[in-house]
Amino acid sequence: MASWLEELERREADAQEQIAELRRQIAELTALLVEQEEVASRLEITRETMGEILAGDSAVTGPGLRFAE
Repeated sequence: MASWLEELERREADAQEQIAELRRQIAELTALLVEQEEVASRLEITRETMGEILAGDSAVTGPGLRFAE
C-alpha cells in the first residue's frame, strides 16, 4: 500500500493532468468561437449590403462615411 505522501502526489499529478487537458480544450473552443464570430460578422455585413443593394441604395456607407455614386 502506498504511503499517504505517495497517494497525495499521485492525486496532485492527476489533478495537474486534468487541468492541462481542460486548458487545451478551452484553447480549442476559444479558437472555434473566434472562427464562428468571424463567420457571423461576415454574414451580417453581407446581409446589410444586400439589403442596401435590393433597396436601390447606390451609396457606399461605412462608419461615419457616405459616398454617393
